[in-house]
Amino acid sequence: MAPLTGLAVKHGLMKADLANVDAIQTLALVQFSRERFTESAATTKIVSGIWERQKPSVELAARIRQQAQRYHRQTDCDGARTLYSIALGMASGSAGDRHLVTIGIMSDLTKLYRVNRQASQAAPLYQRMAAALAAAPALGAQEPALYLDLGDLAYRYRAFDMAEHYARTALRHIDSGAAAHAGALIGALNEHAAALYALGRMDEGDKQRERARQLFAATGRKREVAALSPLEHEGGVLALYRRGDLAGAIGKMDEQLRAAQAKQAGLAGALTRLESAPASAAADGEPARQRALDAARSEMFTQQNDLIFLLISSGELYYSQQGLDQAEAQYRRALALLKDRKSDNSPLVGHASYGLGVLLRSRGMLAQAEQLQRSAYAIAEQDLGADHPNALEARLELADLAAAQGKLAQAGEHYTALVAMARQHAGGARDDAMLVASLNSLAALYARQGRNAAARAIKAELATLNSAK
Repeated sequence: MAPLTGLAVKHGLMKADLANVDAIQTLALVQFSRERFTESAATTKIVSGIWERQKPSVELAARIRQQAQRYHRQTDCDGARTLYSIALGMASGSAGDRHLVTIGIMSDLTKLYRVNRQASQAAPLYQRMAAALAAAPALGAQEPALYLDLGDLAYRYRAFDMAEHYARTALRHIDSGAAAHAGALIGALNEHAAALYALGRMDEGDKQRERARQLFAATGRKREVAALSPLEHEGGVLALYRRGDLAGAIGKMDEQLRAAQAKQAGLAGALTRLESAPASAAADGEPARQRALDAARSEMFTQQNDLIFLLISSGELYYSQQGLDQAEAQYRRALALLKDRKSDNSPLVGHASYGLGVLLRSRGMLAQAEQLQRSAYAIAEQDLGADHPNALEARLELADLAAAQGKLAQAGEHYTALVAMARQHAGGARDDAMLVASLNSLAALYARQGRNAAARAIKAELATLNSAK
């Protein structure tokens, strides 16, 4: 069907209208799966044009959302983003933000941004979702998972009190139907435990984590989750984690790592044999050999990137379960591989350095943690800009580390800059989570320095922010 559809669209034999939109979109996804990205983007543009010409309605927005999810599952993030945006505009314009379809689309789009580390785009949607649920709490009661989405984003911004509040709210709505919603309850318990751990409330976190383990063991649930990222496919690492099967998630990650390591070993052996093989006597022998070597090195590089990504993800997973020794080993393996190939400024170096820095800080190894966070911040600032969420998170870690080591003036400079950037975020709109975190830290710093008036002024601003939520 796809080749025929392609010919029909190309030669104008198929009208670009609502009757044919599903077939045209299927063509776009087939083109994407075959790595014909330019053609796929052009076909998706036809699809988006069809949807934009329709009379807006919340029902049509829900249908477009379903189509966006198809792109999302196939990891065509640009196509998914385009359709989610059309659906969101249509739903919001037709029914406003306080409608389940509108909030659901915002949630999907937030997940897409988050997976792609585009937290600055996710933040305004987070604020809209929070405002809509605060104004219409009955919607959250119907879809408690929306509170978990808010909590997850708050956690990434280190606003752990907000993350704990949202997870607890989700639990309150889910808990009464535990038998019917065991999977949702397990996920909410794990999210609540993570926030409690971050707040230092270890005993409470342990109780929620244990309850999740017991519930999973009692239900014997099948592991079924739609795939929205490479680690979220059915039975994938994040899918298992969100279902509460923590041992299964770690086991699946180890399985993926072993497979990646085996594949890399095979590629390395093939490359070694190719490098040592003499060129053929044919006229094009050496050029052909060089092309083969270039292709093999490119494949090796790509595979090594996959392995490093898995090592970093494994480190994050172990760290989330307090497996600090295992997490540290994975982060260090990733950094060693990157060092071997002289990738000092790679974004992967930044991600691994940040994760290892956070871990070492929790172990009291502050000087080493600071060195790693300096690397993470420098890479994020250079590649993404000083106001990108990755750079902001690393800079907040640097500020906290400076304060912990008594470098109060240095910490103050970082906190003040973070507050200023958060206030100016997105053309003047506040990034509440980062602002609250930075203001809290700055107030504590001023109190340590005896600058009580300045600390009281910040506390007053925080009270104003909280009352405005």
